[in-house]
Amino acid sequence: MGKKQLQESALASVVLEGILEKKGRGVMQLDLRNITDRPADIFLIAEAESGVQVRAIADSVAERVWEILQVRPLGVEGKEHGQWILIDFGEVVVHVFQLECRRFYDLEDLWNDAVRTEHA
Repeated sequence: MGKKQLQESALASVVLEGILEKKGRGVMQLDLRNITDRPADIFLIAEAESGVQVRAIADSVAERVWEILQVRPLGVEGKEHGQWILIDFGEVVVHVFQLECRRFYDLEDLWNDAVRTEHA
């Protein structure tokens, strides 16, 4: 495993900690590295029961990544509505959805060529 993959794995691991800390559910990691023209190398997708929980998970992820890796997101989208928050760390992108929104966008099906890892 190269240095870049180790960094991505470390980042994904810390993101996962932040998601689970706030009881994120249905966590799926999509490894997109085998897909041409991918927007990122790794997607981490999780769901929450409410907009409040979606925001809490997003905040937890950003805080943990900063505390442990001293990395800030390149961008955060959707925080004002709380239906779907996207946190962009460059090669690792985090999607936190309310359940209905996750079903509607169905990123797992959209990126069905990705290698999937489900986290309990």
